[in-house]
Parts: sequence; C-alpha cells; structure tokens
Amino acid sequence: NVPPLFCVNEIPDEEKLLSVLSDGKEFSVRSSAFCEDSASLSFAGQFDSFLFVKKEDVFKKINECFLSAEKENVISYCRENGINPDDIKMTVIVQEMVSSDFSGVIFSANPQGILNETVIVMGYGTGDNIVEEKVDATTCYYNRTDKKYFVEKSGKNSPEIKDETIEKLI
Repeated sequence: NVPPLFCVNEIPDEEKLLSVLSDGKEFSVRSSAFCEDSASLSFAGQFDSFLFVKKEDVFKKINECFLSAEKENVISYCRENGINPDDIKMTVIVQEMVSSDFSGVIFSANPQGILNETVIVMGYGTGDNIVEEKVDATTCYYNRTDKKYFVEKSGKNSPEIKDETIEKLI
C-alpha cells in the first residue's frame, strides 16, 4: 500500500507544513521535475531527494529539493540537451517512510525494448539501495503473453521471490 503523501509546487509556509505532518514519523522528501524521464532525456540522480527525514527537518529538505534544480550538474545537463534551466518545474513529494523488508522497481515494459515483458527488480531495504546497486538484487522477467517468467540473482544476498508474490505484483 502507498503510505500517506502530499505534493508541493512551491516552498510552503513552515508552520502550516509542520501542522500537517504526523508526530513520531519519518518522511521521504523527494524531488520530481516535469522534465524528468522523457523519451529522449533522463535527469536520473540529478535532483536531490532525502529519506528518513525527521518532522522538524522536512521544511529544510523541501527547500533543498527545490534548490537542487539550480545545481551546476543540472545546469550543465540542460545546456547539453538544449533545455532552458528556467523551464524546470519542480514538485516535491513528502511521504511517510515505511519500514520495508525489501523493496524494488517494476518496469511495466522491459527497458531493453521487450514491450510484453514486465521486469521486477527487488532487494533488501529501501529502493534507493537497489537503484544505486548497493545491495544484491533479484530480477524477475515476466512475459505477459504466455505468463512464463525466469528469475536471476545478482549475488548470494539476493532475496527469494515467491511465485505468489510475482503473481500479486503483476
């Protein structure tokens, strides 16, 4: 299930922000720019996002997410790809953190161009460790046409994925 979240399109009033955040919780504060992940561009890793943020630090981290659109690496990437940096529209997602046994990424179509194949990549801990290849992962390639799949592991600490879990995720 998706934990509670909200999005901000501009830096909020700090007092109002704190009033809507639950006490005793930690949050993910994640950048999301409208120009990310198009058919020809990927800003992957360019903007700042933060995990396990305490309530009293959420306002500061929201500001850092917005400011990350002005970092030199982003400006340089924009120049290389003919984008006006002033056109970047940033949204920040604030979401309650969840403790996870494992997490992962699901591609509804294999990024290698196999459109009828769903790819599930999972590992122990939070998703950032999987994306950054910091933990061993298990990858499942699921053919939606014949409903057959195979699983491969990247190391000895790759999690097991049960058939019923694969079916539930698909």
